Amino acid sequence: MNKDKFTLISFSIIFVIAIFILFLQEFNQLKLGILFLISIIILIILSWLYLSKEELFSKKIPIYKELEFFLNLISTPICLYDDSYKIKFVNSAFEKLVGVNKENLINIEIGTWIVQNPTYFNLALIFFPSITASSIEVLESSEYYESINIEWQTKIYWTIISTKLIFKNEKYNCKIIIDKSPSIFKEREELEFLNLIAHHLRTPLNQIKWILETIDKEKLDDPSLIDNALFIIDKTIFLAESILIANKLETQKIELKIEKNDIEELIKSCLTLLNYSINEKKLKVQIEIEEEAKIFYFDKNIMFFILYPLIENAVDYNKEGGSVFIEIKKVKDRPYIEIKIKDTGIGIKEKEINRIFSKYFRGEKAKELKPTGFGLGMHLAYNLLLLHKGKIDIKSKENEGTEIKLEIPAYKEIYDYNLINGSKS
Repeated sequence: MNKDKFTLISFSIIFVIAIFILFLQEFNQLKLGILFLISIIILIILSWLYLSKEELFSKKIPIYKELEFFLNLISTPICLYDDSYKIKFVNSAFEKLVGVNKENLINIEIGTWIVQNPTYFNLALIFFPSITASSIEVLESSEYYESINIEWQTKIYWTIISTKLIFKNEKYNCKIIIDKSPSIFKEREELEFLNLIAHHLRTPLNQIKWILETIDKEKLDDPSLIDNALFIIDKTIFLAESILIANKLETQKIELKIEKNDIEELIKSCLTLLNYSINEKKLKVQIEIEEEAKIFYFDKNIMFFILYPLIENAVDYNKEGGSVFIEIKKVKDRPYIEIKIKDTGIGIKEKEINRIFSKYFRGEKAKELKPTGFGLGMHLAYNLLLLHKGKIDIKSKENEGTEIKLEIPAYKEIYDYNLINGSKS
């Protein structure tokens, strides 16, 4: 029973009793006193009821206005609604996102009918993504909030957060939308631009390389100039190829071609490209490969882009006269091949190890030693390794060196099993 009903019933009972007493006997001083008492009680009750309503009114309006002012200052789209899915408030950013004026949204009851109405399509994406979105990815979910990524036909990319908003002891259901479409479109444009540059670079570089390879070194005063030029061209070609592979990885257009290949042959290909730097730094390179780990199933092209950046770093960031140790062996009791790459280089700071696979990230010492790096190789190697169902572990100490261990599936059946079960080894 609410306060108004209780007050009305109480007043009615008192009034009936008072009238009954007044007319029970002749009018006298007692009746006059009772009538006066009743008048005071009625006056108190009416005053209390009036003041309570005024207090309630003055409390509600400022809270709503204060909340409205605050949420309109936020550029992130926000929608508040009650438990019956009736919209109570939207900020200006939300209006713009869904393309519907506030007047047409407030007190609208959200139901699946909006899915059929083109006017409310964006609203349907927010409240019924399982019906309207092309894809959904659940990021986090708990009893307090849920966060999901949704995509619609490569045109809309949103993160939708569903939670409760508590403001001055009042609770609202809340939808917060983070529009990631602009940043994704910009990144795609950058990738397409880099892709175009890489394509245009690759052809002339290969032509220059062919010309240099046909030159007779014995007729030159300094044959090492050709080797240096070929080394620079090979590294530039590798960078161009890395950009193309990164583009395919970002757009999920890479398919593994798992075949039986020789890992020793691949390692030697990587070292051949780095031969100039190895000789220049007078590095000692040692390779140990178990016979049973020499040939196994992997994608030769993808594996090159996994191993080459790791070996290149072991060479480029090594000390003069240092060593590079490469060991490949079969993992005991598990169907995996272990590849270890160990160097005596500058090492990685402990605080930087967790960021080493981030796109374009380079450590402080790495930038000092080699200012021209892009920070793409390790990022690419890590993500291609995940695609290849592999694992990686890094141990490093400053000024002592780095040890990297990879685990690669040894059999084709592992890839088939993971694809069937949707697993990532």
